[in-house]
Amino acid sequence: NQVKNCYFDLTATSTTGNYYQTSILISNCNNSLCSGENGSYNKFSKNTFEGGYYGVLITGINTSGLGNKGNQIVNNNFIDNYYYGIYNQYADSTIIIQNNFTRPTRPTTNYFAIYSYYSKGFDISQNQFHNMDFSSNSGADQYIIYNSQCDGPLLEPNKINNNLVYDFKSGDVFYFIYDFYG
Repeated sequence: NQVKNCYFDLTATSTTGNYYQTSILISNCNNSLCSGENGSYNKFSKNTFEGGYYGVLITGINTSGLGNKGNQIVNNNFIDNYYYGIYNQYADSTIIIQNNFTRPTRPTTNYFAIYSYYSKGFDISQNQFHNMDFSSNSGADQYIIYNSQCDGPLLEPNKINNNLVYDFKSGDVFYFIYDFYG
């Protein structure tokens, strides 16, 4: 499957953490609280994901099976996503390259531009993160690339290369790359 040149406008959604507030959900059910292997080898390119709690949400089976393999998120714009730009959970070989993340009007919460959890073999490269002003919000943490429990095996390593952060003002805690038990 390929989704190209689309505009997903979720600017009117609330910011309460409703799991249905996502432009793209790759799973085996209709919310992010469950997982499954129902979305492999999809490509999302040249799209704009504006607003919503999540921009793109990928969730596979679990730590042993992973699932949802080979999805590509390439050359997209992520604008003012409330909490997550891309949420990549229990996924295998996700490609996240040449995307643009900006958050010019939502400075008031913790934020994860790219969040990976129990994923392997991913490539996060050549992305730009900019126009983010969190200076008015002390107590909010900002994570550009957050990896938790992401052990890339020798033959399928996780790659993070040539990403750029600029025009960024932090209010409290800022992490460019945060690797937790990886």
